Amino acid sequence: MRAKFVLEKFVEDSDPIIDMGIGMLGQIKDWLQKEKKGNRIWHMPDINDTKDLLDLLISVQAPIKFIDYILKTRDDYNKNYIINRLPLETKNIPLIDYLLEKGAKFEHLSYKVRYIKEFKGTATSLTPTDELTIAVNIGDYQTAIDLIQKGVKLTMGMINSLIGKIDYQWYGFNKKIKDRSADILQYIRDNVDDLENIIHPKDLKKIDKIKSLLQVNLKSADTRYKYPNGYKIYRVLKFIKDNVPESRKDIVKFIVELTYGKNTFNPITDGSYWSDAFASIIYPRLDRKTIDHTGKHVLNANGVADLQKMEAKFGSMKIDSPV
Repeated sequence: MRAKFVLEKFVEDSDPIIDMGIGMLGQIKDWLQKEKKGNRIWHMPDINDTKDLLDLLISVQAPIKFIDYILKTRDDYNKNYIINRLPLETKNIPLIDYLLEKGAKFEHLSYKVRYIKEFKGTATSLTPTDELTIAVNIGDYQTAIDLIQKGVKLTMGMINSLIGKIDYQWYGFNKKIKDRSADILQYIRDNVDDLENIIHPKDLKKIDKIKSLLQVNLKSADTRYKYPNGYKIYRVLKFIKDNVPESRKDIVKFIVELTYGKNTFNPITDGSYWSDAFASIIYPRLDRKTIDHTGKHVLNANGVADLQKMEAKFGSMKIDSPV
C-alpha cells in the first residue's frame, strides 16, 4: 500500500522532483519563502510564471544560480527585456553572453559599450553603425567623417543628436563638443546633394524631413535677443492673454521667435524647446480646467495678477523684439 501511495502522489503532467520539493526549483521556493518571512521580498511569485519569477529574482539580486537555472531551462520570457535588466556585474556576464547567443539585443548602445569595453564581453561586438553613433555622440569629427566616407550610413537619430548638441537651449555640452558636432553637421549639409547615398535605407522615406532639418538655421547663445530679466515671461503671458492659443505649440513658436527672431521656429526640432521653463514658469499660470475641456490656453487668476504687475513694469518700455 505504501508503494502505491507514493506512486499515486505524482499526478499527470506533474514533475516528481518539484512535487517532492527537491532540485533547483525546490531550492528557489525555499529561498523565496525565507525571504518573504524576513520581509525582504514583497510577494511570493507564481513559480510557473516565468516573467514574474525572473522579475523578482533579478530585482532582489537572488543567487545567480537561480536566475541561471530559470533562463536555461525555460523559453517563455522576453530575452531583450531580461538582458537589459541584468546588472552589468562580472558574475552576470556569462548570463548576458548566453542571452546574446540566443538572439537578445541591448536596448541602449551605452550598455553594449560597457559590456564590451569594461566587462570584456565577447558574445557581441560594435557594428560600424555603433561606431558612427558613438563618434556622433562625442563629437569625434575625424572618426565620424572617416566612417561616413567608408560607406557607414547616417540615421535620422544621429542627425537629431547633432542638432540637439549644437542647440544651446537643449543641452549643456561643453564648447569643444558643440563645435565638433557643428563641423560634422556642416559636412553633411555640404553633401546634401548626395544625401540619398549616405542616409541609412530605413530612413530614406524621411529624406525630405532630414533635408528640412539640415536647412534649419541652428540656434546658439550668440543669436539670441537680449531682454531685461522677466521681460520674456511678461511677453509670453501677454501673448496668451491676447491670443488665447489653442495649442502649446503656438506658445512655444512665439517663445522661439521672441528669442531668436521671426521665422526661426521649426516644428521638427523645437517641439520641446523651453520645456522645463514652460512647466515651471508658464504652466502654473494657466487655467488647467479650461485647457482640459476646451484645449484653449488662458491665464488663471495668478497669471492675470502677475501679468498686471509685469505690465506696470514693462508696458511703457520700448524694447526691440522681433515679434
